[in-house]
Amino acid sequence: MLRFLLASFLCLSAPATDLVTLNNGNTFEGKVHGLADNTITLNSPHSTAPLQIIGDELRHIRFDNGDLTGNPTHSQLINLKNGDSLPGRITGLNDSTLSFDTWFAGPLEASRADVDSVFFSVTPQKAIFQGPKGIDGWEHENDWDYYNNSLRASKAGSIGREMNLPEDFILSTTFTWNSSPKLQVFVCSDKTSIDPELGSNNYLLTVNSSGLEVRRQLSKEVQGSRYHSLISSKLNLDSFKSGNKELTVELRINRREGIIHLYLDGEYIKQGIDPKTPPMGTCLIYKSSSSNSGDLYIKKIIVKEWDTVTQKLRRESRADKQSDTLATGDGDRFSGSVTGFEIIDNQGHFSVSSPLLSETLAVPTEHCAVLYFSEKDKALSKRPPFKLAMHSGGALSLSAVTLGDDTLSATHPSLGELNLDRRILSEITRHENSKVAPEKTEAPEEKKTSEPE
Repeated sequence: MLRFLLASFLCLSAPATDLVTLNNGNTFEGKVHGLADNTITLNSPHSTAPLQIIGDELRHIRFDNGDLTGNPTHSQLINLKNGDSLPGRITGLNDSTLSFDTWFAGPLEASRADVDSVFFSVTPQKAIFQGPKGIDGWEHENDWDYYNNSLRASKAGSIGREMNLPEDFILSTTFTWNSSPKLQVFVCSDKTSIDPELGSNNYLLTVNSSGLEVRRQLSKEVQGSRYHSLISSKLNLDSFKSGNKELTVELRINRREGIIHLYLDGEYIKQGIDPKTPPMGTCLIYKSSSSNSGDLYIKKIIVKEWDTVTQKLRRESRADKQSDTLATGDGDRFSGSVTGFEIIDNQGHFSVSSPLLSETLAVPTEHCAVLYFSEKDKALSKRPPFKLAMHSGGALSLSAVTLGDDTLSATHPSLGELNLDRRILSEITRHENSKVAPEKTEAPEEKKTSEPE
């Protein structure tokens, strides 16, 4: 059973920084000072002494690390066979080990048998908007206000903003509700408000107690059907992720190709394809359909550029699952064995040998798009109890987690003991049960219904 050393009411109106959420729906906001021995230490403005929260039913901790634009980045992404991934820079490779360096954990090594692939030229996604930080800049009537770092609906109505949305982008929104989720999100709209006479030309996400749907909406001036369903889900949102009445919805919209990907609480749900010419509006609108005051809160809105061109280069499939495959950005693909890595004239090079090559070939990393390691039978261990999502991309499965003011110490099944810079932390989620990790799947071809890389 869940136990608290202090009453849960202390957390209800704390300023939004880090957020601790439990499976029973209780939330604690403040600054997470420590996590060790199943005890969370939280600095709260409601208490002169740190709160000590003890519970076996931690759902997640979401970290607010402020302005992250100054954090270092890496242009390579190492993908492990258990589904984990982390950014880094390759420094060495031999028959048994892949070595790489990271700004947040220092030099690391992984068994070659544990590594699935490496993506190159991974462009950091530029942040367009992160908030809300107030009601200013939003077009609305008197049915919205700003409360506890959230946009709060006092009755049914809409609130919109010019976002200068790029052609391809990622939109993430976290919202909470008290009685029932009743939310519509208009994306790629031409205006910051809803026109009841003409309608609008955009994508429309509808969330309610029956589930969720993403539709292509056309203005009333268009002949024929104005709505085209792209993605639908019958998930019971009231019980989604332990019934916390909170949900993070992420849309990855590729307007170059008319493709939308949907994630819920970080889990990939489905892909939709726009049958029409994609809308090119740059505005975002939220609409509450609830007539109850304070029933809906919109928080943690994040808009980022999405480099779909770079990701498209990495869709080159494996040539042979029993061999290594190295593909370059200009379309060359080498199948055989990637035997090593060395620095030549200040540039990293992979050594590739193949029966089709008369001699070993040195391929510069600046030309590489994706490196697949050969697939070998490997027993997958049970999933560690914690999953860490990182601000710069990637996620790690962890056990024995200890959190301090500046670092997080933990154990990873492939990487061993880790000491991570706290600035990399985005969210720690605790699994209810340890399960076998899902089998790694191939990167999708264009317009297949599967998760994007």
